[in-house]
Parts: sequence; structure tokens; C-alpha cells
Amino acid sequence: SENPQLVALQYPLNFGNETIHHRANLPYLTQSTGSVHLKNRRKKEMDSMLYDEDHHHPIIHDPQGVSFERIQIPCPQNDHCWTSGSAHYGFATPGFYLQANPSDNHPIDDHWEISSSWFSPNNDTRDDHLFIRWNGALENHLLNIHVYSIDGSLVLPIANHELNLQAAEWIWDGKDNNGYLCPAGVYFLLMSDQSPTSKKREIIKSIVLSP
Repeated sequence: SENPQLVALQYPLNFGNETIHHRANLPYLTQSTGSVHLKNRRKKEMDSMLYDEDHHHPIIHDPQGVSFERIQIPCPQNDHCWTSGSAHYGFATPGFYLQANPSDNHPIDDHWEISSSWFSPNNDTRDDHLFIRWNGALENHLLNIHVYSIDGSLVLPIANHELNLQAAEWIWDGKDNNGYLCPAGVYFLLMSDQSPTSKKREIIKSIVLSP
């Protein structure tokens, strides 16, 4: 980056790993198309790519401010090597790949985990929140997370059509869409994800909200 300090301020820290930001004078790049070549001091090409804004995920209507990031090294040129930055992290994750902490997770499948099948949002500092975790994928998925009551009414849309491939986490504090604490009972967590190369997957998980 031309301004590593600004990058460090704008994007989340890479906890557990050292992030190194290099300062470099970068040439002007158009927003729509172009080629980028990375060379070492001996002018040997280390990496290259041909960029076109149409390469972004189809849900990205305006690519301005959305990073186009390499996610596999090595891999054949333009063969699922690059993808749009994750919406969950401000459309850019410079220099690192986030990992969820698996120590207290309850796996649902290869992609989804929850912290527990019950929680008690009574502000006693114990089990006050439900943590929903996405473990990441090799390509961007469209993610949806909705909470429903036992009668099928929508309680809270936690995530709506969120574009993401990075590991991410959401928190439900037991409140509905109006900010009121939900009554104790059984609720249903509907999680769905869809990649560009596979069918949409939906998972329903029952959650108990205790007093």
C-alpha cells in the first residue's frame, strides 16, 4: 500500500498472526480493467493477473471500494484464484485469512457452527449470547441467517444476502428486530448459503432461549 498506516486503521487486525504492511509507490490503475504484475528486485515476475470489474461476484453491482483478492497460492491463472472481498469485513481482508476459534463450537456441518443449542440472555455474564460461526469456503457464498419463532414468524434477520468466503461470526443477544428481548421458548435458526457452483443449502436448528 502507499499508506500502510491507513490500511491498518481501516481493516480488522489479524489476531494470532503478525501482519506486515509494505509501503510501495503504486501506478495508477483504472477501475474497470487492466493487468497487474508483481516483480522482485531482479525484475523476475512473481505473480500477475488480468483484471476486469466483471470478474467480481454477480451480486456486486458497484465494484468501487470492493477489493479483488487472491485466495489460493499457487493455482492456475484465473482459475478460482481471485474473488471479491468479503462483505462481513468491509469488502477487504488485506494479508490474512480469518479463522474461527473451534474450542467451544458445536459443528452443524463443514461450514456452520453454533456456540450452543441454548442460551440465557439475562445479563448474568454466563451464556448471554448465541454465537453463529461460518468457517469459510474456497469461494464466495451468499449467506442468510434468520431467527424464527415457533409459530414461523420472523423474529430477526441477522444476515441478509451477505457475500462472504472468509470465516466470520455473528451474535444473537436474544432481542427481536425491534430491540425487545424475546420471551423464553424455542426458536428456529435458519442458515442458508449458496455458492456460484452449487445449489443453495438450508439448515434449520432449534435454539432454546432460557430465562
